[in-house]
Amino acid sequence: MGTAAKYHVYASTLKKIPRPKCICFYNGTDEQPEKKVFRLSEAYDGKGDVEVTVTMLNINYSRNKKLMDSCKPLYEYSWIVNEIRQNRGDNLEETIDKVINSIPEDFIIRSFIMGHRAEVKGMFLTKWNQEKVLQQEREDSLEQGREQGIAEGITRMVAGMLKKNLPRPMIAEISNLPDEVIANIASQL
Repeated sequence: MGTAAKYHVYASTLKKIPRPKCICFYNGTDEQPEKKVFRLSEAYDGKGDVEVTVTMLNINYSRNKKLMDSCKPLYEYSWIVNEIRQNRGDNLEETIDKVINSIPEDFIIRSFIMGHRAEVKGMFLTKWNQEKVLQQEREDSLEQGREQGIAEGITRMVAGMLKKNLPRPMIAEISNLPDEVIANIASQL
């Protein structure tokens, strides 16, 4: 009988299952340790009932030597990513083609990559486009933060002038804000 027959949905006794091990591979460009454990509870606002840990392994080229020595295909993938990063020119698609063409003959994953070239190329293009989008989102977030900080600073400045009973026309001239904005700030004091 197969394993499925051992587990009955309505069983009244505890049935042991294999222990799950959650692992994620990191090959981004931010500096990361070779191994790091993340805990779901670190994201909780307060206490929670569930704890899950995920072990992140840094698979960037020249990192995690022991892991890379024990898993040649992972090392080879890391080499390919590194080659794309190191040789990236203006045309990402051309760079990916050149790197794929330069994969050493003795690489285990070479035949797979050559046989699935279009999918592999699409995966790398998607990955780099995703990195570009994430970078743009970070830059946009910083810009929004700066703008919000400036707006808060101006609001505080105007509020301070209003509390000192400076005339609104003078505040408008100093702050270069329309009277309606100044009136709005005044109404919140």
